[in-house]
Amino acid sequence: MGKETGRPILATKLFSPPLRGDLVMRPRLLKQLNDSQDQRLIFVTAPAGFGKTTLVTSWLAQQPKKAAWVSLDNYDNDPHLFLSYIVAAMQRLETGACSTVVPLLESPEPPIPQILLTYLINDLACLQEPCILVLDDYHVVKSAEIHGLVDFLVDRIPNTLQIVITSRVTPAFSVSRLRAQNQLAEINAFDLRFNFEESRQFLNELMHLHLSESDIAILEQKTEGWVTGLQLAALGLKEQQIGSDFIQKLTGEDRFISDYLIEEVLAHQPAEVREFLVKTAVLKRLTAPLCNALLGINNSQSILLNLEKNNLFLIPLDNHREWYRYHHLFDELLLSRLELKSPEQIPILNQKASDWHQENGLTLDAIEYALEAQNYEKAISLIQNVSFSIQDSRRRTSFIRWTEQIPTELVQKSTFLWIQYILAEFYHSNFNKVSDFLERIGVNPPEKITDEPIPPDHAFAYPLLAALTLHTTLDANRVKALNRKALAILPRSADLMRGIAWGHFGSACLALGDIESAYAYLTDALNLIEKDDAWSVSLVFYSYLGEVIVARGELELAAAKFQEIRSEGEARGLHKGNTFSQILLGPGLLHYEWNELEIAENLIIEGNRLAETSTSIDRLLFGLGALVKLKICCDYAKHIDDKFMYIEKVAETYGSPPLVMERLAALQARLDLHEGKQQEALMWAEAFVRSHPEVTALQQIEWMIVARIWMACGKESECMQLLQMLQSLAREDNRVRDQIKLSAMQINLFVQLGEMELALSQLCNLLEQTESESYIRTFVDEGENMQRVLQIVWDGNGRFTTPPSSAYLKKILDAFPNQLQPAKEIIPSLLTPRETEILQLLSQGLSYAQMTQALTITDNTLKTHIKRIYSKLDVHNRVQAVLAAQETGLL
Repeated sequence: MGKETGRPILATKLFSPPLRGDLVMRPRLLKQLNDSQDQRLIFVTAPAGFGKTTLVTSWLAQQPKKAAWVSLDNYDNDPHLFLSYIVAAMQRLETGACSTVVPLLESPEPPIPQILLTYLINDLACLQEPCILVLDDYHVVKSAEIHGLVDFLVDRIPNTLQIVITSRVTPAFSVSRLRAQNQLAEINAFDLRFNFEESRQFLNELMHLHLSESDIAILEQKTEGWVTGLQLAALGLKEQQIGSDFIQKLTGEDRFISDYLIEEVLAHQPAEVREFLVKTAVLKRLTAPLCNALLGINNSQSILLNLEKNNLFLIPLDNHREWYRYHHLFDELLLSRLELKSPEQIPILNQKASDWHQENGLTLDAIEYALEAQNYEKAISLIQNVSFSIQDSRRRTSFIRWTEQIPTELVQKSTFLWIQYILAEFYHSNFNKVSDFLERIGVNPPEKITDEPIPPDHAFAYPLLAALTLHTTLDANRVKALNRKALAILPRSADLMRGIAWGHFGSACLALGDIESAYAYLTDALNLIEKDDAWSVSLVFYSYLGEVIVARGELELAAAKFQEIRSEGEARGLHKGNTFSQILLGPGLLHYEWNELEIAENLIIEGNRLAETSTSIDRLLFGLGALVKLKICCDYAKHIDDKFMYIEKVAETYGSPPLVMERLAALQARLDLHEGKQQEALMWAEAFVRSHPEVTALQQIEWMIVARIWMACGKESECMQLLQMLQSLAREDNRVRDQIKLSAMQINLFVQLGEMELALSQLCNLLEQTESESYIRTFVDEGENMQRVLQIVWDGNGRFTTPPSSAYLKKILDAFPNQLQPAKEIIPSLLTPRETEILQLLSQGLSYAQMTQALTITDNTLKTHIKRIYSKLDVHNRVQAVLAAQETGLL
């Protein structure tokens, strides 16, 4: 048998149950519904058997509006499947409805449900005619995510739509706002109870019992108007010779009444029908061939037709009378009786149902019944026959649910099953669940990875553990160790897992600054993964490959690669998933470098939005770093504090990994510096340096922020030493992009120190290096010091082997937000805050001893600052310095 590729939409769930001709008309409730037509949401809530569905179908039959119907069941707790049913129901009403959201739902990697719902609401607003959407049996929905979606939908429901929800319990989402706005209509169990007149019509006119008014009153009182209770009583009364005695025996609450009545109903059915009812109660949906196979008979079709004719709680699911289901309460009562009388039959019946579905090509249903039968070996065998793609988010949800029903010891024995389960959870970003699951099945590598042998099947988990480590802790060294262990054991035929291992080995090399190794490993990984056509995995490693090319300084080539990946990802429908975030953030930062700020902002914001749909810390931090650049450059301030808090909260779920928290603190310190909070920034920098005796490429971002803070706070010597160390590391790894950035910072520092010759010399080299790739913001972000030295070059005072084009130089100068001030006005801005403070003390005539005491600095440090002040003001003593400061407005 071929592998089944997906669970299709079950058309029978989109039909409203057909109305019977023998119904009690309920004008009081129909009027209540008619009076609610201007309200956005109608709740019909009551326990089982109160006629909720019948009331709604009766009302719809009188409505001029078209109605879309979705009968919900336990399998609809997957948000994507839930939305798919709503869309399918709406499409039955109007050709071309939901045209925007349909291709997104059908894509291999659909967007997260919140995004899909936004598109769906926009589509619903475009409906040609007003209509009604009914969500029947909503109480089966247990997913908090779906409750959130429905809450969002009803809060933003367009005028073209009214929603009706039937449920046994009050739905688990907030409606207080709708209630306050009079946009909610509610019908509850009290409203749905049959009154005396309705009970009389049902018992005497429809069931033809000819009961006295006193017997009717007793029945109404004892069943409390419970419709199903009355129906069960009526069926029992048809078989009784003394109706009043039967009525007098009815006592107790609904459940006791129903148990008693079903015994009476079944007692008066032929043995064949009684057996049919009880044994077929295990089926979610009934059809004659399935029932024949279950019971070993050949007349199920006639039994089904007779049950429907006799009003025995059988509901047709299509117009051809091929598929049925029992009324939910009736089915529960039948199952309770089966569990009580013949519990040993339940797994046997479920096993037969599984066999029938398997033989008829319905593998997914066969799995469900095998799990109900607790035939886990068969369920595993069937699951292995399902074509599983990690790109199919709906299939991943089913895979997770199936695996969680199977005992851990059996899952542990099936390498296929637990690997696919991990992949499924991984691509839902359920990283903590993955970690817990691996520990439960015994895959728990030590803190320090050694040469000790591991079970061969554990090698399949190590690449995913490595990915988990990278996404949640940034610990690139552990990522390499895990993958190195896996690659030594994984079979050559395991293309996907070897590809994942090499890919994350390469991404770890990138994080550690070894970009040449990163390029080689990522290229090898992509060649392996593409054999499996797992493009949602390839997308991750292509984004890292783009970053490697950026690190090489080849910006134009990186832009072309990102565009190629983006086009392919969009063509494959992957552009709404969180893995696409870096495909947007990478180009966003390139456009930022080229000073194309509007394009950059759009890409960075959209990239962050996609990143925030997952809990991948590395993607979230990459996006946050880009937002910090926008904040400093363009004062982009939209909820950036919320971004910090969100990432910190996500990090807490992973135990607040040190590397993550340090990156967050560094980015916050960079913002503090920008906002003039130098003391806070300096405190962070000093603490970071104390706790990190070694400068490494893994934390280059943190070290560059330390250098930036030291430069701003007058710690020029320490800053210069750090920049030289970082520059040396960047040269060793051929990280051209970092070399360029560090050179720009050194030029800034040279100008601050008054070393204009050194600044000009290094700038000339830097311009020759950057022109071919059109670097702009690297210069502009260094501020006025860089602008001043660039202006000197523009004026023709640079020394070039190959002079930069005037067009390039002008483009850089034009990107600065303000025109350079006249020389006399430039001098004050060249002094650091500390130098300005010392100049004030010089003007007051304080001695060196008094100044060192006031500033809490050494004599040598004070002399160094004064020497720089004299150099910047072009003076030789204290008097000249004070006079020059007065002329320029410093004093």
